[in-house]
Amino acid sequence: MAKGRTEDGWSSASKMSKQSYMFVEGKTDVRFWKSFIDTELIQIQPSDGWMKVINNVNKFNSSNIEDAFCLGVIDNDFEDIIATKNIVLDNVFITDYHDIEMIMLKSKAFEKAIIAIDKNDKIKSAERILEDVISITDNIGYLKLTSLRHSTGYVFKKKRIDDDNILPSYEKILNKTNGEYEGDENLILYIYQFSDKNKEKGVILSKPEIVKPLLQKEKQIAYDSKQLSNGHDIMYLIPVVLKRKYKIEYKSIDDSLDAALYAGFVFDYLKETQMYKKMKAWCDQNSITLFKP
Repeated sequence: MAKGRTEDGWSSASKMSKQSYMFVEGKTDVRFWKSFIDTELIQIQPSDGWMKVINNVNKFNSSNIEDAFCLGVIDNDFEDIIATKNIVLDNVFITDYHDIEMIMLKSKAFEKAIIAIDKNDKIKSAERILEDVISITDNIGYLKLTSLRHSTGYVFKKKRIDDDNILPSYEKILNKTNGEYEGDENLILYIYQFSDKNKEKGVILSKPEIVKPLLQKEKQIAYDSKQLSNGHDIMYLIPVVLKRKYKIEYKSIDDSLDAALYAGFVFDYLKETQMYKKMKAWCDQNSITLFKP
């Protein structure tokens, strides 16, 4: 997929080939959208983050390319809490919730995925499992929000050479016996240590004793978990909570739950989102066929 190509590179390639592009943030987004997008008509291209999606679409729009079109889709992240992205392009669309994964998790697809992996009928309530995990990831979300608002320099993922992200080992913030969240102080200290190992050169990290009261103040405001929690964090912690709190363990649950969730999210669920409705309206307005029949 022409890794490393610049905005100029994409627009130049489209001028020559008349190829249309859908720019998304990363490889997991490609995996999601290829189930619904007609890839005979448009190429879904990962762009390494929301800013590059915007840059690619901006350049494409200003190039006035005939017989080709482009659009972009980015994660909401904390946009409904702190508006930082200032999206003004009518062909850039934003997820209803924090990210694509959160949209899938809050749909009927999650219960279907749990049923698919629960071969021995050990899990009695998919909804309860999700609530328990989100009660943990909301704390992570509040710390991310605090870091964003106060520029703490904290790092919440590390990029690998193959462009995949390595998440912090969030099981370290849970009790080893019962899987309960062990408190904000433990979370802050762990993320501080993770950040110290993975920060970019020259970044100065805020000390945990500085961040703790900032986090406590942030948590005085109740935000919707759909905007606060990151879907990747939830997926990471589900197997941990199942094992430690519910004493349920399946081999390779990480991969099987992931696959079942993607498989269970059908087109009708996508159609329920505001993101889809806005995309469809834009397509109709511009006489564009984007989605599979």
